[in-house]
Amino acid sequence: MQVCLKTELQHQQVQTVLNNIKDNCSFITVFAKDKEISLNRDLLLVCSPYLRSILGSLPSSFSPSASLILPSTNSKSLNNLEKVLMMGTLDYMIPERLDVEEIVETGLLLGVEMTSLLK
Repeated sequence: MQVCLKTELQHQQVQTVLNNIKDNCSFITVFAKDKEISLNRDLLLVCSPYLRSILGSLPSSFSPSASLILPSTNSKSLNNLEKVLMMGTLDYMIPERLDVEEIVETGLLLGVEMTSLLK
């Protein structure tokens, strides 16, 4: 059985899920090149099959205390990636080409395909 959703309904459902993730999220500590930050763990798990496979293999008692160490990326790129994943767009900021490339590279590092932003 195949289910087809109208684009508007599909958009509303995605927005509802994202709002629930934003309102009821847990955080993961990320050690970036320049500092330690907290990112929305649930959002990363929804968007990254790679992180789902890593964190999904941990016993549930370890999962809340898991951290990521990403010495090759900076906190600004990670925060911008989180914003793009939550908003679904770059419209909230006036992106410079370099910023977009860093966001895409950071996404790829975490297993989030975002190369369409480079077009």
